[in-house]
Amino acid sequence: MAGKQYIPQTTRLMMRILLTHRKRKQILPKMKYSDEFICKNTFVKSGKTKPPARYTEATLLSAMENPSRFVNDKNMKEYLGGGLGTPATRADIIEKLCSSFYVEKQGNSMVPTSKRRSAYRFGAAGFKRTPAHR
Repeated sequence: MAGKQYIPQTTRLMMRILLTHRKRKQILPKMKYSDEFICKNTFVKSGKTKPPARYTEATLLSAMENPSRFVNDKNMKEYLGGGLGTPATRADIIEKLCSSFYVEKQGNSMVPTSKRRSAYRFGAAGFKRTPAHR
């Protein structure tokens, strides 16, 4: 079977930890679900998460050209196909979002307005996923 296989983030993290331990010649013991272990040391790492960068008009146009790169579901990727709108209408779609006050330009960034956030919350609450889209 050709193509890529989706591996959940937690599985990738565990694989990375196991590979790191193998490189150090430390083999983790085999454990089963009911096993207990004693934690010998811990540490606290303080930090702050950083949100993703805001879209600019250029990055939003690029995302509209190829939205399937943000989707994991194979059927949805095929459905999205060539992107949202046509090259001629994508800029017009962005302009309508601005003129309808769903987003506003702050410098180079496209920032969602409270109207957009309310519309998203209302839409997400009323959206029921079908079995085909789970």
